[in-house]
Amino acid sequence: MKKQPALKTGLAFALGIIGGRLLHPPLLPLFSALVLLFLLTIIAHFKRSSLLTPLIFLALIAGGAMRYGVKAQLLPPNHISQLAGSGYVRLEGLVSSDPVFDGVRTRFKLRAEQLHLQGKEFPTSGGILVKANIPSGLLQYGDRVELRGWLSEPPTAANLGQFNYRHYLHQHGIDKLMSIRNPSQVRFLGKGGNPIRLHGFSPMRRAILASIDSHLRGDPAHLLKGIILGERQALSKRVQKAFSDAGVIHVLAISGLHVGLVITIFFTLFRSMRLGFRLSSLATILMLGAYSGIAQFRPSVVRSSIMGALILFGLCLQRKPNPLNSIGAAGLLILISNPLAIFDLGFQLSFVATISILWLYPKLKELLPQTLWRGGRLKGWLGGSLLVSLSVQLGIAPFLIYHFHRLPLISPLSNLLVVPLVGISLALGLAGSALSLISPHLGYTLAAANWLFLKLTLWLTGLLSQIPYSSISLPSPSPLLTGFYYLCLIPLAHLKSSLLARKWLLISILGLANLLCWKGVLKGEGELKLTFLSVGKGSSTVIQVPRGGTILIDGGGERRGYNFGERVVIPYLQSIGKRSIDLLIVANPDQANLASLLPILSEYRPKAVIGPPTTSLSYLRFTQMVREMDIPYLDLQKGVSLDLAPGVKIELLPSSLGIAFSLKYKMVSFLLGGEIKQPIEHQPSPTIILETTNPARLPNSFLEEVKPRFIIAPSLSPEEREALRELRISPLDLRQTGAITISSDGEKFSIRKYLTKEKEFYNM
Repeated sequence: MKKQPALKTGLAFALGIIGGRLLHPPLLPLFSALVLLFLLTIIAHFKRSSLLTPLIFLALIAGGAMRYGVKAQLLPPNHISQLAGSGYVRLEGLVSSDPVFDGVRTRFKLRAEQLHLQGKEFPTSGGILVKANIPSGLLQYGDRVELRGWLSEPPTAANLGQFNYRHYLHQHGIDKLMSIRNPSQVRFLGKGGNPIRLHGFSPMRRAILASIDSHLRGDPAHLLKGIILGERQALSKRVQKAFSDAGVIHVLAISGLHVGLVITIFFTLFRSMRLGFRLSSLATILMLGAYSGIAQFRPSVVRSSIMGALILFGLCLQRKPNPLNSIGAAGLLILISNPLAIFDLGFQLSFVATISILWLYPKLKELLPQTLWRGGRLKGWLGGSLLVSLSVQLGIAPFLIYHFHRLPLISPLSNLLVVPLVGISLALGLAGSALSLISPHLGYTLAAANWLFLKLTLWLTGLLSQIPYSSISLPSPSPLLTGFYYLCLIPLAHLKSSLLARKWLLISILGLANLLCWKGVLKGEGELKLTFLSVGKGSSTVIQVPRGGTILIDGGGERRGYNFGERVVIPYLQSIGKRSIDLLIVANPDQANLASLLPILSEYRPKAVIGPPTTSLSYLRFTQMVREMDIPYLDLQKGVSLDLAPGVKIELLPSSLGIAFSLKYKMVSFLLGGEIKQPIEHQPSPTIILETTNPARLPNSFLEEVKPRFIIAPSLSPEEREALRELRISPLDLRQTGAITISSDGEKFSIRKYLTKEKEFYNM
């Protein structure tokens, strides 16, 4: 541990946190093991044993697991999650974040202090995210308030690929959601909070936001808020998607890039004021602390600020900087404070990107001819910038694919063009906000100049995102494949100096290509897969036929602005590596379902669309849009059947709503969609699954004739479940199980439930 001791310590501690998350060891045995390892380490130190280093690493791993266990498991008995479930409550607490107004509602974090429930009062603790229909500016950080509203659990991910909102909030110290309908449910009680943040950081943050709002409008204003403060909620989905596709979404989330720019701006400013090197460095460190406070101490900002401060402080002491050790120290401090930070995407990308630059960039530079770096400063800067961006891309690629199911191929070029513009906008934005306090006219002058750079950034990002294959869709990589990828980066970085590295890389590439080829040859051999997604009260089914064809039935609908097609169906298709849809079936022609299908049409452009012969205005508009996109459309009539693959056949059934289907594969049969009235005639195969959105409307005579082994429904009441069991039918409630995947070879089948991770096997 002589080189980069802080980095190695931080990695061992992080490994322990991850192990604690995966294994959930009991705290008492873990604490005993930690004490034992500590005693053995002391003995090994005094005896100068060769086991000292392994014992230290084991102790650090155990310490990380223990820290995670204490944070995740040892909740106080009066914690809000222990006292209250879901329901209408009265709460007292402290507004612990700067409220954000999105044009409709105000969102803020509340630190709970007192709970009023069923006529009793309980002291409590925990974080609550409040969404209130109150005007902007009514509340500020540090306000102590009484709130009356609906308390609820944050929703979890019920489908593969779906964003897990509950885990995300938990990592940020939020345990519950609270909804408030009107200002009368909010009562101001007084002031509190951290005095430095109350009278320093929060007013400065509000002043910056007010300065931006007074000088800029629309997307340029929202973009500047994202660049300076990480506030990108007001940016349109179109703009955010453009930044994501162009590979520069990180400029909208404060990270090491922003902190590096802040260091450059303030250090250059102080040096231009003829301050000495040490004084300029110390003043820059103070500015970093202020910027971290204004940015609400986000983990990525804290990490970058600590690292920058350590390097600047080391230079003041005339010590040679060790950036890798500095980043290890920063990570260790953050993880000790909050072990859940390691599961935050911003934390992961920030650390991996920085390590990639520090370790991979010099290695890649050695591989390229030295002539690329000669010929003037501009050529050297261009080559170096491209190589830095490529190093970051190689380092964070598995994280991008896992979380977003996309890899922006154009990212190195995009960063080369966009990042300098962002740096200029950041400098002008900070300077304009500061000058606005002195003279509004000076602030307006800088804002006018900044408008040009912001508009140029938006235009350039939109242009880059439209380049064909600027980003590609990829399935989530497995942990084994991710580990294999990073193992390949090691020999890649030593190709020039090591013959063994070149041999290992060649063997690895050939082995991986061979594995992928055989996987493609054997993919889906004789297996039919049906995945019933959990989409609230609606329905959406993905059918994967043998040999790789993909069929989608419905998009789940839209409820309260939440589009299940965009938020659930598309992420699921991306997570399983689907880049196209062979057939889209509109079984339910209502307006909510059609709304959920629009983003799917735009993203996947299915090869064909079929639906019921209905004449509703919304459905006629939908079919017109399909035809305008040059997608073949077919009206389905009663009795029509489709051969999807050898042995796989869909046939229409009578239904009171839209279309219902009988899907047959060898010895098994599925009944899908709509409100089925009667089974198809001459049905030789036993039905294993009956999927319906309204099981209460199925008559017992129908169920006794069809005799399904299972019924899948969006939700089932206890009475409905009991009635089905009396008919010897197993109920499957998507609200409880999450997405359900049925796999069958035509003779046997298995049922896998997403939330419970159960997988059960059955014979016909």
